[in-house]
Amino acid sequence: MVNVDCAGDQDRNTTTSETHPNIPPRKTRNCYLSDPLNTGIGFDRSLCGTSSDRACSGIAGGINACEPDKYGGYCKNNNQYFVSKGNIFSPLTQADLINRYKGDSNTDTDIVVNRALNEQERKFNNRIRELQIMGKDPLVRQNNKDQDNKDQNNKDQNNKDNEVHGFISDLLTKIGIGFSVIMFIISSCVILIQNKII
Repeated sequence: MVNVDCAGDQDRNTTTSETHPNIPPRKTRNCYLSDPLNTGIGFDRSLCGTSSDRACSGIAGGINACEPDKYGGYCKNNNQYFVSKGNIFSPLTQADLINRYKGDSNTDTDIVVNRALNEQERKFNNRIRELQIMGKDPLVRQNNKDQDNKDQNNKDQNNKDNEVHGFISDLLTKIGIGFSVIMFIISSCVILIQNKII
């Protein structure tokens, strides 16, 4: 299958239909006159990619004058703009062009960003709800000063615990060594007495 572009760089295979060959691509539909009686002035899929393409016919520039947009496109000849109205091309004034794009805040990028933000918010809310169901409070609110004081108190407590632990550990070690030395001396004395050395 050969890739053929209709006027306005619209791919014939993805923007038009073989079963409805007289319906122009959505982004360039205003570049073609309507042809309800099939008199040879409207869109014809089989003419895409040829010099016989009927886009912007009768306007200087022909198929090269067709500019696609999400409002159906327009024909541009120098500084003049035209859209098809039935079987004639009607000029667009500057006010018409401004009104055409006025309030166009819902661009494709905005839609993608809004979807991503909504998805992130949904995940965040689900995570909060999961933590609440498990009995945890995910939204613990403490000011930074209280948190700093709590951290310092924990460090002080840990240091005190380490000091006490170290002292007791050292004490038990010394008692154990002392007990072992005393037992060794007593054992040695008992052995010496039994062998009648002492």
